[in-house]
Amino acid sequence: MAIIICLFVSALLVHLINNNTDQLINTLPWVITPEDLVFIPWFICLSAIMIRSIQDVTLTTTATAISFLLWSIEYFQPMLFPSAMLFIIVSTIYLLSILFDSYALAYRDELTGLPSRRALYNLVLSLGPKYTVAMSDIDHFKKFNDTYGHDVGDQVLKLVSSKLSKISGGGKVFRYGGEEFTIVFPRKSAEETLNHLETVRQTIEDYQIILRDEKRKKGDKKSRSQASNTNKTVSVTISIGAANKVRGENFEHALKQADIALYKAKKQGRNQVCI
Repeated sequence: MAIIICLFVSALLVHLINNNTDQLINTLPWVITPEDLVFIPWFICLSAIMIRSIQDVTLTTTATAISFLLWSIEYFQPMLFPSAMLFIIVSTIYLLSILFDSYALAYRDELTGLPSRRALYNLVLSLGPKYTVAMSDIDHFKKFNDTYGHDVGDQVLKLVSSKLSKISGGGKVFRYGGEEFTIVFPRKSAEETLNHLETVRQTIEDYQIILRDEKRKKGDKKSRSQASNTNKTVSVTISIGAANKVRGENFEHALKQADIALYKAKKQGRNQVCI
C-alpha cells in the first residue's frame, strides 16, 4: 500500500513538474535542468521501494522492484527494449508472484512456516504402500499459554516447529493444528522411526527458553541490567505417538492409530514416544 501511494504521489509530481517546469527552474536556489527534475519523483519511488524491500522481503516487493527497474529502463532508454517485450516480462513476473504467494497461503502455516494440513493431504497422494505417521503434541500447552501469555505461547510453537523440522530419518513435518504436529516417514516402519523421534523429543526437552522480564523491555539500561538477573528459564516437552500404515487401510486409519498412540503416551506420563 505504501509503495502504491508513493507511485501515485510520484506520478502527480511528474505531472506538476511537466506543467510548471519554467517556474520551478526559476524558483529553485540551485542550477537545475528540466531533465534533472524528473529524477526527483524517480528517486522518491526508488527510496520507498528499497526501504520496503529491506523491511519485508516477499515475492510482491521483489516483483515491484523488478517492475520499477524495467520501467526505469523504458523511461530513460526507450529504444533499448521494445515496449511489448517489457509489458510481457512485467506481466509474467506479477503472475508468478501471485501464484507463489497463493501457494504459500494455501500450503504454509503463517506462524511456524511449516507446511500446513492441506500440504499433508497433498503429500498423501504420492505416498507408497509403506510409511509411518507420527502425531506430536506439546505437553500442557494450554496451561503454559495461560500462565505466560499468547506471545510466549507463539514463541513456543515456533521453537517446537523449528526443532521438529530438523528431524532426521527423512521425516516430513506438518502443523496439523493448534499445538499438534504430524510427521510422515515414507518407506519406514514405526520401529525404524523410533530413534529419530526420541532424538527430537530429547532435543526439545533439553532446550531452555528464557522468559524476558517486562521491566527489562521497558526500563532504562540500569533497570534492564537488574532485570536480566531475574530472567526465568522454562522448558517444554512433547509427547509423540507413531503408527505404521496397515496394508489395506488408508492414511486416515494410520493417522487415527498414531493419535491413539499419542493418547497412550500422554496417559503414561507425557514426554515420551509410543508406537
